[in-house]
Amino acid sequence: MTQKEFSETINKTRDWQASNETGRSRYFIDDLIEIANKHNLEIIIRDKNINK
Repeated sequence: MTQKEFSETINKTRDWQASNETGRSRYFIDDLIEIANKHNLEIIIRDKNINK
């Protein structure tokens, strides 16, 4: 999937796409949830201080 195709799946603008390609975009939690839901991904948040 290209950056253009990806940005279209989450309803982002061409300007957002360009910013994302250069690392200037910021993702909000709502964006991450939308991406995960649309692309069948799982988000895992884990406490780094827990001993295994």
